[in-house]
Amino acid sequence: MSRKLTMYMFKTDMGIALHAAYNSQQAKKEIFDEQGTAHVKLIKKATEEDIAWIKSMNGYVPSLT
Repeated sequence: MSRKLTMYMFKTDMGIALHAAYNSQQAKKEIFDEQGTAHVKLIKKATEEDIAWIKSMNGYVPSLT
């Protein structure tokens, strides 16, 4: 069984970003480790609109491969 990466969007005091992870637990752990729990306001599965918005702002979009 192959695992599939999923895109997660997170919001901090400084803005929004994307993170690729295999599940929501992994995404939360890695995002909190990188950003700190005090700064993260929201973590959710990214919608196509979330990804399009970040691309339009010249933001980084992680690869899902």
